[in-house]
Amino acid sequence: MTIDYRQLIDSIPNEVKFSDIVEFDKLDERVSAIGVLYSNILGVCDGYIEFCPDNEPPLFEEKMSWIWVIKPDLGNEILKQDLSNDLKLLIESYQKNEMSKWWEFINGN
Repeated sequence: MTIDYRQLIDSIPNEVKFSDIVEFDKLDERVSAIGVLYSNILGVCDGYIEFCPDNEPPLFEEKMSWIWVIKPDLGNEILKQDLSNDLKLLIESYQKNEMSKWWEFINGN
């Protein structure tokens, strides 16, 4: 998938095939973390993942979370946006391969 940040913002896909997901081997970790911040906005199906936002239109952070889940390589672009501290810390922790710090933070430890 050679789609950049601006293209995703302009036309957010509702479904993405597993084969098109960046860093697919870490998808479960990202889905779990986003599920803590925004429950039930992601659906994992047979061969693809879907965006199921709670709001219509989707909230900005729901969209940013979805884009990050499918394209974590756009994390630096996403971090330039006005995000909650929880989402910022999540993306930064993921980029530094320090997810345990984010889980400790989110669990109040």
